[in-house]
Amino acid sequence: MSFSDDVKKELCRLTCRSENEMRAEMAGMVMGSYVLAGRRRDGDSRFSITTEFPFLAARMRSVSKALYGSALTVAIQIVRKQRVYVVSAESEAFTRRLMKDARIDKDGASADIPPYFLSKQHYFKAYLRGLFLTCGSVSDPQKKYQLELNGNSTPFFENVSRILKGYDISSKARFRGEQGVLDFRDSDSIADFLSLIGAAKAALEMTNVKIVKGMRNDVNRKVNCDVANLQKSAKAAGDQISAIRKIEERAGLGVLPKALREVAELRLEHPDASVQELGALMQPPLQKSTMYYRIRKIKKWAETL
Repeated sequence: MSFSDDVKKELCRLTCRSENEMRAEMAGMVMGSYVLAGRRRDGDSRFSITTEFPFLAARMRSVSKALYGSALTVAIQIVRKQRVYVVSAESEAFTRRLMKDARIDKDGASADIPPYFLSKQHYFKAYLRGLFLTCGSVSDPQKKYQLELNGNSTPFFENVSRILKGYDISSKARFRGEQGVLDFRDSDSIADFLSLIGAAKAALEMTNVKIVKGMRNDVNRKVNCDVANLQKSAKAAGDQISAIRKIEERAGLGVLPKALREVAELRLEHPDASVQELGALMQPPLQKSTMYYRIRKIKKWAETL
């Protein structure tokens, strides 16, 4: 199963605290599956959606049973060698009840979230949970940070995005071809959204992945920095040794003043040491700035030969 499947499975295991919370979740599922898919209530058409997820089909069936006393029916079909689940209302009367609770009339739905589902925070959370279950997806955080709600109503997504800003959750409504998308790309906002709709385990997993990635990136940056510093030090040491060898071959190190000769001899004895380490080996020990000064003098001496 994908990470998105795991999230939806976690959400489908949640227990609603009240009938009104169930009603909000059901309304969100109907909104996500019916209106955002671009449908309208035409004639005597019955509510029906198709999903690949058996746990979502079971969730819709159990919630509808608890709310209305009769459940949505679930039929199994094979499409392109893959099992899918068709969830539908048995009658037009049942469809009307679903649409009424979702605040959807014969012309479709308003771009605004029904005020009733905004009246209490846990209603809004349940409504969002229903939306995500039927029209949402989230990428594996190991690969990339992205959560989407997909549908056919960008103005509706814009209103959802505006409300989510009050929860410090960043999202953007946009078009993808002719399709509307509510897009979440910020890892913190994705984790907060998942936590808001009740997927606490998934939110924690995403946070942990971000922490591990951050630590790994910090380690990589430090390693890269250390490697760069070692390469820089090795090149500098090579240049210093070349200058000292030039003096040794053309005039002998004895031509150098004692202070410079001691540095030159020490560098030849310890070709891999840093300038700071060389300074610590001097008797008495010298600061790095003093060592750099003497090395520069040695290199200038070599340039005259």
